[in-house]
Amino acid sequence: MKLYEKLREQIPEIINLPDQSLPGVPIVELYGDRRVLIEGHCGISHYGSETVRVKTPCSTLCICGRGLQMSVLSKDQLIITGTVQSISVFGG
Repeated sequence: MKLYEKLREQIPEIINLPDQSLPGVPIVELYGDRRVLIEGHCGISHYGSETVRVKTPCSTLCICGRGLQMSVLSKDQLIITGTVQSISVFGG
């Protein structure tokens, strides 16, 4: 494990902060199977009604489902609505 990755995992415990307080770490919130909020994204690499791939500073998120739509897309956050069947993380 790289030193950076090791430190990134230990910092929240050392300074008593939740993980989402760290810069460069995206926040992903799932609201049932109908909505996904992603804060700290770096853009969209693929967009379709069944698959959306979202780039983050440390990985790529793949949201799969049916009737997927971007209801909010801003510099700070992305909200995807529809029927969410799975979320996968690639890279890191």
